[in-house]
Amino acid sequence: MRIEDYPNLMVLKRLTHPVDLSVGRLNEISAHVSDAKPEVIVHGLFVMAVASMEIMIADVLHYFLRSFPQKLPANEFKFEKDTFFENYFRLLRKAIDAHINSLSYKSFEDFFGKLLEYLSLDWPDFRQAFGDDIKEIKATRNLLLHNNLVVNDQYVDTAGVKKRERPVVDKPYLQRTLQVLLGFEEGLKGRLVEKYKEYTKINANKRLWSFLFHSPVMSYDDFWQYDETTDSIVAFKQGRYENNLARSELLLLSLWRAQFSINGGGEAMKGFNMRSFDTDNQEKALFFLSIASDFSFY
Repeated sequence: MRIEDYPNLMVLKRLTHPVDLSVGRLNEISAHVSDAKPEVIVHGLFVMAVASMEIMIADVLHYFLRSFPQKLPANEFKFEKDTFFENYFRLLRKAIDAHINSLSYKSFEDFFGKLLEYLSLDWPDFRQAFGDDIKEIKATRNLLLHNNLVVNDQYVDTAGVKKRERPVVDKPYLQRTLQVLLGFEEGLKGRLVEKYKEYTKINANKRLWSFLFHSPVMSYDDFWQYDETTDSIVAFKQGRYENNLARSELLLLSLWRAQFSINGGGEAMKGFNMRSFDTDNQEKALFFLSIASDFSFY
């Protein structure tokens, strides 16, 4: 089965979750700025804030590339012999980790530029709004960690148009940094929501259903009750034509229901056997099992 044959199971809430975590962390740091009296505490909060933003970008990109693996450069799919025998999803994660790790050595402009490219996000005024400030913030973080805030050529070369003659990391600078990072992350989330608003949990379930079942008598709506307002699957239903399903269809249906509810598999699961499937349905069943622990069925 080709990579494009597998369903895209991305869910917007999962995509934006790293942003929500980072915004929460930055707000928590903001709450402690006024109490941060020793200089070393201010420095520590500053380093944490920048790291939170960096981790957020990497996590958003990681989840997105897991959903759109075809966007990965072909040269990332090179593995040692021992690694090759791992399952597809572990191989994919290794390839994504390697790619993101290589991007992390690039400048912030290049790294974030690749995220915008991969996610097809349009942000024409990013540099003026946030990019120049973040570039200087990251250069200051590196200067703090590696040269005790003493200006060197690396800072001058990387800080960009907002570079400072005598960088300091005090409370006002920390507060300004938090404002910039929070504004940036909220702007990023807004663009993600607008671009990928159709990637709901319900739609992900429907895409997976369409991948498993092609029968005209197996409409998703005929088997499931869901709430689009809360983006949740509420309950499964008895399909109108369920008694006429083929053995393989009934097994796949029971397998799905078992993920939704402990007792959802019913009697059919007692006779579950991979030999009941032809080659095509075996591949579908294996794919389903491989994503089941990480996929939300309700």
